[in-house]
Amino acid sequence: MSYHPEVPDILGLVGIREGHDKQVQTELIDNREVFDMLPDSIVKMLREPRFQIKTSDWVDASFDAGSEHQGRGILTDAASLAIPVDWENMVGLDKEAQWAVKMLQRAIIEAPKHYVHFVPGELLFFSNRRTVHARTPYKDLRFDGSDRVLNRAYFRKDWSAEERKTRMIY
Repeated sequence: MSYHPEVPDILGLVGIREGHDKQVQTELIDNREVFDMLPDSIVKMLREPRFQIKTSDWVDASFDAGSEHQGRGILTDAASLAIPVDWENMVGLDKEAQWAVKMLQRAIIEAPKHYVHFVPGELLFFSNRRTVHARTPYKDLRFDGSDRVLNRAYFRKDWSAEERKTRMIY
């Protein structure tokens, strides 16, 4: 949800159905390991508002109309990345920023990875701000109603006083 103005702090995934493809896994990467691979100048640049996160066509982003054209940082705090689902949606607004995006993508590809293969009932929570996550490619996707199914839930650690008034049930 890097395109959303309120990025969740915690992501929870639960296995509902394993599916035919016993090889598909969820891939997790610690952001700190990514940053350790980058020069300090690139890390500094990733904090600057020199990037655009485009919204994928399949996402209803009506909540955020117009902000797609504004520059923003990709690195939002000490080890928090705001990267999109599709890398082509992460754009540097100048040549140096474009190079920084390429360096970041390369570091993510080369960083140590941890893998989880979900079976029904398995639950995983992790920091959505400190972890890059993805899915390995399917090798046996059948679209027959028995493929892998995960449910996800997003959590925020803190809401503003106004959000607590309008969103919480007491």
